[in-house]
Amino acid sequence: MNSHSSNKVKILLLDHEHAESKEIQAHLEAIRKQLPTGVQIEIEQRFENVNPAVTTATIKEGDYDFALIGENVTTSIWKLIQESADFSEKPIFYLAGKIESVLDREIKQSGFSGTVAIAKDYQPLLRKGYRESNREGKDQNSPETQFNIASIMKTITALGVVRLVEERKLDKDKNIYNFPIRELLPKSFPKPEVFRDFTLHELLTHTSGLTDQTIFESYSGFEPFYGGSEVSFSNVEDFVYNAAPLYQKQELEGRGKHQYCNYGFFLLGLAIQAISGQDYYQFITDNVLKPAGMSHTTPRRLPDTAVPFMAESTLSLAEQPTWLESMTHDESDPMLNLIAINALDLFKKVKNFISDNEENIKLIHALFSEYQTKLKSIQSEEDNISLRKDFTKKLDHAYSLFCESASKDSHFQFKHSELKSQIIKSDRILRQWLDTHKEWVQNNADKKDQADEVKKQKELIAKAEQLMKITGPNGVYNHLSWPLQVLGGIQINLSIGHPAGCWFSTVDDLLKFHQALWKEDGALHQYAVQLLKPKEAKEFGYGYGIIVSNRPGAELGHTGSAPGVRTSCFTYPKKGITLALLANDDRQQNLQFDIEHFFIHEKVKYLDLSITPDPRKTLLDDIAAMHKVKTSGIKLVR
Repeated sequence: MNSHSSNKVKILLLDHEHAESKEIQAHLEAIRKQLPTGVQIEIEQRFENVNPAVTTATIKEGDYDFALIGENVTTSIWKLIQESADFSEKPIFYLAGKIESVLDREIKQSGFSGTVAIAKDYQPLLRKGYRESNREGKDQNSPETQFNIASIMKTITALGVVRLVEERKLDKDKNIYNFPIRELLPKSFPKPEVFRDFTLHELLTHTSGLTDQTIFESYSGFEPFYGGSEVSFSNVEDFVYNAAPLYQKQELEGRGKHQYCNYGFFLLGLAIQAISGQDYYQFITDNVLKPAGMSHTTPRRLPDTAVPFMAESTLSLAEQPTWLESMTHDESDPMLNLIAINALDLFKKVKNFISDNEENIKLIHALFSEYQTKLKSIQSEEDNISLRKDFTKKLDHAYSLFCESASKDSHFQFKHSELKSQIIKSDRILRQWLDTHKEWVQNNADKKDQADEVKKQKELIAKAEQLMKITGPNGVYNHLSWPLQVLGGIQINLSIGHPAGCWFSTVDDLLKFHQALWKEDGALHQYAVQLLKPKEAKEFGYGYGIIVSNRPGAELGHTGSAPGVRTSCFTYPKKGITLALLANDDRQQNLQFDIEHFFIHEKVKYLDLSITPDPRKTLLDDIAAMHKVKTSGIKLVR
């Protein structure tokens, strides 16, 4: 708190947009007229564009009671504010701007393609789509657009298991979750050995010892689990028994330890089916989707479902960048010089690798283009069936040319694995270098005796950011991963969803699901407690990610990812906010957390967002509380 007289409130107003500032001034003037006698507001207003670190320091160290921050300023400094422990006892910050304009600004910077929905107390505040649902067409994403929801489906399957146990009265006194699943199966069930001696609890918490990681490592990213045949799958058994040979031989060395595993949820789907005597898909529809009112959630894509987009690298391999060659001779920073030398080596290696596989990659380009074009003409499920049959054969052919034959060549596997490892390592080292040097510049930007060194470091940072074009996710690594991402993206979009993920839904349906689950009078709320019980999986409950407590406020929800897909849906009970994002572009990995900081973090209060019912009343109450005066009876004049 500042040392001002108790009858004065000093406010720092940071805003680069004069029109918005006038709006804020109008708010403050209305408040000023209604404050108790003797309490005054003193405003210092700034418009200049300054370094984010300087702006943050001004707020943190200045002698102010409040800082009012315009949205255009906030998008540049919010991370510095939110992630700094120094702000825990500092003045209250108010973010000026409507919820939609803040969101539009953030999404424009990220290039997000998909749909966003935000609800307050389970009532929608904002529902909006961005960019195209099919890059080959003109249809725009909207709140009604259906997307592949990836692993968000794990929460729905987990809820199905809980409802089965709780409603079927499966001897809850004996803690049925910890019973071997085989003891719960009907005697006529074929192949009970597929469940080994796993319990529902182990599979729900990913502690059975099964793991996807060893499968991915042994396959080197080339051999697919099913080839294109997954497109023809029609039931849970297809997923379980086709993948069984890969998982049944695992030694379960990590049993009791949390290890993420999709196959465990395949088994849960089969368990639901066996114990209930009902088809898994029908059980989930009847017992989860219908009670929640999720009428647009389906295991198969609808004709207008958004098409996953796998962005191809913008880095051309045709010619070696001249700037990269020159950086290998620049020894002004030894570490950066070493990274540049390594980046040039990687560029040459990947170029040769891609050149050796040029014909197969051309085939995948043509397949992806044909796929997107044909989807535009889909009008019915019959069209979908025909497309699935056609692409099952074409995917199998592409896999056999690019993947299966390549996987038999140990030298080919080694080259791919080695390159992938080198690229990831180089990218990590470069990011660490950038973080360290950017932090130094921010901390020394205002020191006159460091002006020359700051200038030098800024020039080095600019060069390092150029190197990111090589080592970053859209650089040489993307040239290696794109063909397989395309095949995977086509496959998941045409396949039937399974218990571990890849059903299709809308942001509106996800909001309905969270309302049914977490609202006290929700249709499925009685089962929510059981989802949150387990403690063995650290912060995770049943279904993985059902509760995460290491970010702002308690969070209830799940994320998901697949080729061309990024999804998340979380409810923040303390704030009464639900945030759903569905993207048909897999580059949007951190957008949920970016938006979360705007709308959820408790270090910020919002002056002008629709989340705040009456922003002037909120500000007035805080001022009054600071000066120990009552606001009852004060009317806010519109």
